[in-house]
Amino acid sequence: MSDASYSIDEAVSVLTDAETIDSAPDPVETVENAPEGAADDGEQVSDGDQPSDVEAAEGPAEDKEGDVETPATVVEAPSFWSAEGKALFATLTPEAQAAILAEENSVKTLTAKKLEGTAAERKAAQAEKAKFTELTTRMAEAADKAESTFASRWDGITPEAWAALAESDPGKYTALRAKFDVEQQATQQARSAREAAAQAEHQEWLTEQKEALTTLCPALVDPVEGEKNLRELSEYLVKQGVEPDQLPHVGAREMSIARKAMLYDAGVQKLAQPRPPVPTRPGLKPSAADGATSQQRTSAAAMGRLQKSGSIDDAVDVLLARKQG
Repeated sequence: MSDASYSIDEAVSVLTDAETIDSAPDPVETVENAPEGAADDGEQVSDGDQPSDVEAAEGPAEDKEGDVETPATVVEAPSFWSAEGKALFATLTPEAQAAILAEENSVKTLTAKKLEGTAAERKAAQAEKAKFTELTTRMAEAADKAESTFASRWDGITPEAWAALAESDPGKYTALRAKFDVEQQATQQARSAREAAAQAEHQEWLTEQKEALTTLCPALVDPVEGEKNLRELSEYLVKQGVEPDQLPHVGAREMSIARKAMLYDAGVQKLAQPRPPVPTRPGLKPSAADGATSQQRTSAAAMGRLQKSGSIDDAVDVLLARKQG
């Protein structure tokens, strides 16, 4: 240990000793304030007033009857439990209560670790994404600069100019041509890297949009009907004026809104179409007991189907039945 560290430790020890000394009573005051003995007070205690050795050994009378029981500590159930759960918890033995609380604490610990791990993973993913985005931006800027520099430096040099230079000055032609080839290759590599980075970034974006669709519009990512629904939506968007090459760039939120618009348009179109009258069997007349017409029964049946399915087709049937009624 160095001299500086030793001096600090020594100072702490001295300070602790000093605090102990300051808090201790003054020995002189302790002696001066001590209560005087019975002989100094002039009061003599007779032998009969003093407790016998047996009584002193036995202690207070209440101690001879047995120790007073200490009341058991009440263990409370977790505060987030329901009233029924707390009432049931209170009826359990202390051992059972302790076991349940131990399990609760274990679950809390595991949950906290899980949340901490998830937060750390999400933070790491965000940092990685930010790093990738920055790299993609830099690659795009480098490629743009390389293309601009190459174009401006070699602008106007046609094949005829190269041929004339090769004939008039072969040495200069060889040197310039080698430089041209090197810069052209570097520019092409920068362009390829920019395209690859853009494609990777777009693929990452598509993955995020697909994950968002699981909440915004599950029908488009359904394992069975998802592909068909997505194809129908794409056709609808093209009819609305979206260019086919722009479809891969439509986000999840826009797709969700577009699907709602498509279903609404389909419902309106279906509602506008004339529907054939409901055929009735000859000789069958509504009874006076139920008091309902055939149209009313049809409407009630459509409403029942709608309540069970919740589909837009059944909703349109209900509207049509009411309209015809």
